[in-house]
Amino acid sequence: MGCFEQTIACSVASDLLGRQAFTGGKGLEYYETRAWWEGEEAHREFISRVMQDTLDISYALGFDLIRPRTPLTPPPTDRLDQYTFCFGSKKDRAETVMKFDPDTETWGILMPPEVKRPLRSQVEELEKSLDKSPDEGLDPELQILDWFVEHAGEEKAMIDQTGSLAIPLQEDWLSACVEDPGIVERYLDCLAEAAIRRLPLVRKHGADVIWAGGDLADNRGPIYGPRRFCDLLLPRLKRIVAACHELNLPYVFRTDGNLWTIAENLFVGSGVDGYGEIDHDAGMEIGRLRSRFPRLVLCGNVSCSTVLHLGTVEDVVRETRKCIDKARGGGHIVGSS
Repeated sequence: MGCFEQTIACSVASDLLGRQAFTGGKGLEYYETRAWWEGEEAHREFISRVMQDTLDISYALGFDLIRPRTPLTPPPTDRLDQYTFCFGSKKDRAETVMKFDPDTETWGILMPPEVKRPLRSQVEELEKSLDKSPDEGLDPELQILDWFVEHAGEEKAMIDQTGSLAIPLQEDWLSACVEDPGIVERYLDCLAEAAIRRLPLVRKHGADVIWAGGDLADNRGPIYGPRRFCDLLLPRLKRIVAACHELNLPYVFRTDGNLWTIAENLFVGSGVDGYGEIDHDAGMEIGRLRSRFPRLVLCGNVSCSTVLHLGTVEDVVRETRKCIDKARGGGHIVGSS
């Protein structure tokens, strides 16, 4: 049994470490944007601070895995006030305005772009990007992974998120699943091919686990339906998982929501090794999962939205013990849902 949380909010980490810390959550994206606005040197210093804070909170909480933090946001193009920044081209009506709420640590879209790029042009750009040969020595994500391996690689497993695979949960993409599935297939093929090419690099630089997947469901089930999952996502997921296994890299698929209608295909047919973000409140009960899929490594299942958010300390202890007891008989990484 292991213990791990993929995200610790900056305010929580600050309380635990007794100093301001930058570790995760939507707040981290705002703080990075603010650092970008101060210049490239300020941004480099910020990323170094995030790396150290991530390492420190991992040791403070006794985690068995580390998720190396990598740059999350592009540089902003304008600043409207202390908490509001713009991204993208205003001239092309493609500007997005983002705002941070310090009370809730939320960072969200205040104004979306007026004009959205057509799906076909987005996919064509992705396809062209596959022709480029990135410089391994200048890759910031690999450099960050190297740093974590150097500082904690002998004690903790390193996570890498290469291999994330999801259909964007936006109206135009979901409509395309029915009206133009070919464009969705081309998009997913690009994601799969890029992942397969990159996996040997992250393995070479010390990654131990691929912690990927992608959101695809809500409390009622898969958002684009079981048949679309099997036709569109599953074949590409199999390719990525097979590439991971050739490199002796386990693959953990992460998504919230109710997955029972696709569980057999996702947890057996795809070949994935683990399942994370197990959504207790959507009906993904860990005891039932353990009985049905005994070989699957289970990551999480303590309820975020009820127990961790609204419960007492005693509630959290009780529910965590229940989760551990129900997951007995196989691999389990204790954490939230």
